[in-house]
Amino acid sequence: MKSIFRSTRMFLPALVATICLPASAHAVIISTSIGDYEVSTVLTDFASYEAVFESQVWWEDVSLAEEFAALTNTAFGTPNFGIYTPFFWYTSTDMTGPCAGIGEPYAGVFWDNRAGRVSPVCAASAPNGPFTFAIAEAVYASVPEPSVLALFALGVAGIGFARTKRHASVSTHA
Repeated sequence: MKSIFRSTRMFLPALVATICLPASAHAVIISTSIGDYEVSTVLTDFASYEAVFESQVWWEDVSLAEEFAALTNTAFGTPNFGIYTPFFWYTSTDMTGPCAGIGEPYAGVFWDNRAGRVSPVCAASAPNGPFTFAIAEAVYASVPEPSVLALFALGVAGIGFARTKRHASVSTHA
């Protein structure tokens, strides 16, 4: 019995520390002008993930890409060359934006911590990578599963049954 108590005594602080201490973030949830999104990052080259980048809500919408970059700010650190936050890539054919004038078709934005604002990033070498890019998924309000609701209902019914049974046994002994 003492050995069980001793092992529990050592396990409990480790469990509490695991639950209470902060962990590094792999995703952040942000509220944007178009809803809530869970933003995470991926280290890859553009060509390998092109379909995913093109499915992003900010694809072909520079102002939305800028909003996402500003809201995530430095939540993911500066994984690109140690000075750039993740890239929010929004086009592979920049014909009129900041990258068109310098002949680089790939365009994105990032949070520039040194300047305290969103800045453009242009790269003809984007397909070669690897770079850290941001990706996002919409966050929807969670709806309890039917099994959870059934279990809850069963618990409430059990409590009601136990009270009725206890009340019945008290009145028969009186």
